[in-house]
Amino acid sequence: MKIINIALAGEGPDVDLSSLSFEVDGEKTPSVVLSLGLSGTYGATRFHSRAVSCSSSIGRLGCTLNLRIPYRKSLHALFHNGGLHPLKLWGWLQGESDPSTRPTEELHTVSGGDQYRGQIAVHPYEEMTLLDVNGPGRLAGLQFFMDRHNDQPGTNENCIEGNFRYYIDGATDPQYESSGTEDYFGSSFNFQDAPFSSDSFGVFYNRYAGASGPGITSDQVSAWRWHQDDPIRFTHHLRVTWQCGDRDGPEIPISPAGIAWTAYYYQSLSQE
Repeated sequence: MKIINIALAGEGPDVDLSSLSFEVDGEKTPSVVLSLGLSGTYGATRFHSRAVSCSSSIGRLGCTLNLRIPYRKSLHALFHNGGLHPLKLWGWLQGESDPSTRPTEELHTVSGGDQYRGQIAVHPYEEMTLLDVNGPGRLAGLQFFMDRHNDQPGTNENCIEGNFRYYIDGATDPQYESSGTEDYFGSSFNFQDAPFSSDSFGVFYNRYAGASGPGITSDQVSAWRWHQDDPIRFTHHLRVTWQCGDRDGPEIPISPAGIAWTAYYYQSLSQE
């Protein structure tokens, strides 16, 4: 399966909290679960990337997802309305079947939280594990949402200076570490230049106040990065983390952030 085209109409949060899932080759628990809010519906903007393109308004979604989901015998696609009200759904799937070819890898996703009440709190300097899987395989991409909750007394937005880290094949020190949250997604300076999009990384939603405290609208951002051109390969094990703030940096976080994410990875299959 290669292309998913979907259109939804309904309440905005109901659209964002909905998902597409795929059961591969008779499995009972889906290998792949796509959050529509994290994929691009939250905030209702228009953007294009190599893997996902959306054109939306609040409560109305049109997205095309170019995600390769290999399977050998069967693929069962399901839509889940994660909201509280009915939705109208239109869509189609496109792919190709070649019985003479055996897939060499299979797609998996690992998700945490959502962009609403399901946000996962990460406290100052806490390092949160986003993905922890065995190999062999490769990291394919990451969709990430952060709410800095900097609208209350005694808060600030400095969790954004935290870094993404890759620990490959049991390493105790990261083989990759970003220089801040926004840098990983091709942005800078608190995502002040967002939203923007490219084939491999970008930001489809950004709410930035540039200040903290009562009366301020809390800063939020939803971003993505795809690793088609720079896959992160691992033989035995991969752990991906994100830290709220940077212990070595000058900007000290004093309050937690709320996050949600979906990590995509391909696991290599035996050809025996």
